[in-house]
Amino acid sequence: MNIEERRNETKAYDLVTLAADLGFTPVKVSSRFISLEEHDSVMINITRNTFKQYSTGAFGDPVAFCMSLGVEKNSRFKNLEYAIQYVEEKIKLNPDNRIEIKNRRVRTEKKDLILPLHDFNNNKIYYYMENRCIDRDIVDEFIANKWLYQEKAHHNLVFVSYKNEKPVFITEKGIIQESRFMKEYPDNDYDHCFFVDYNSNTLIVTEAIVDMMSLMTLNKECYKEYSYLSINSTTKDNAIYKQIQNNPEIRNVMLRFDNDEAGIKATKRIKERLQEEFPQIHVDVEYPPAEKDWNDYLVYSVCQKEKINEYTIVF
Repeated sequence: MNIEERRNETKAYDLVTLAADLGFTPVKVSSRFISLEEHDSVMINITRNTFKQYSTGAFGDPVAFCMSLGVEKNSRFKNLEYAIQYVEEKIKLNPDNRIEIKNRRVRTEKKDLILPLHDFNNNKIYYYMENRCIDRDIVDEFIANKWLYQEKAHHNLVFVSYKNEKPVFITEKGIIQESRFMKEYPDNDYDHCFFVDYNSNTLIVTEAIVDMMSLMTLNKECYKEYSYLSINSTTKDNAIYKQIQNNPEIRNVMLRFDNDEAGIKATKRIKERLQEEFPQIHVDVEYPPAEKDWNDYLVYSVCQKEKINEYTIVF
């Protein structure tokens, strides 16, 4: 077999087992996602047997996991051949791909999410959102509902979603405008994600919360006619199906992902699953008419702002 065929064979090895093999501590965060105690930005999708490290952007299969995180344990994992050989040996030792893992600690109950400290004001939120052309009334609504506030230590934007008035999903966004820094919390409920409920029969789904707010801005006169869900990626789509199950009034799903390879692939996959599992749901697909995502479309095409340096900090 050539190296590509060998790597394809290694994709069968259970990533949670691999993480424990390498000395990490897997921690369950939802029915589909496992994080690591040592790296709370890592999410392993147990359905697809893939991972993503949100702090670095690294993602992929077991070999990619070795090359991204295994290097902490052994620098030889930088070499693709070595990483493939390592996983191949693990498969030989454990042909069923699953073993009893002594250091695999699974939480049966989630811990309560602890909100980051509030800053004294929300000035940087307003500056940031103004630069991203988000309507001021919508920003005020998010703040008034405690869906958004400014974090004290780094002045990050903190987005909070609630279930039964209890925080269940928190994500932070940095104030460097185009760096797209995001921080998620290991006890987040990824069956919920960031959900804004206007008791509508139509659910709009986006990759990012700022894209959600952009669509609200673009439809300012009627945005409350829809409910909204940001899954904060292209992979946490389980929240879509859960929200449909939990909100039987939903009859329409509008997928509004990025106009790039990842967004298009995710849209196709999610639409197919929705049509298979929820045939009563009407699925509508639309991509930004210009630019990669809905916020860029709002900023650069609709508001026609000049593109800034990617390291501009909003003060």
